[in-house]
Amino acid sequence: MKKLLITILAMVSFASVSYAAGKHSTSITLYDKVYVGSHLLNPGDYSVKWADGSNELFITGNKANFSVPITTAAAPAGPLALSVTHEGDKSVLQGLKVQSTSITIVDSDSKQSSNTNAAQ
Repeated sequence: MKKLLITILAMVSFASVSYAAGKHSTSITLYDKVYVGSHLLNPGDYSVKWADGSNELFITGNKANFSVPITTAAAPAGPLALSVTHEGDKSVLQGLKVQSTSITIVDSDSKQSSNTNAAQ
């Protein structure tokens, strides 16, 4: 009976580790206002999460709770890095690099504008 219990616990532990391996998250701290898509993030601490094969980045914290479309790609391992560009007087988060994953935020507003212009 004890051997069976140990075997079951080992299998459950392995399943939990396998499941967690496909989910990724990190914390970021913003010191200035930054737009992510159409959302404005005020300075503060945020949690970002995504899953393998997912095309969404979930952002929570400091009264924010939303998701934005993303693409992911393998990248050389390295420290957390945010890619922020300046468009006029506002800063826009374009993507981030976490461990060995490069995440690019898909700007759906620009995509819709260019599709609308192309159709005219």
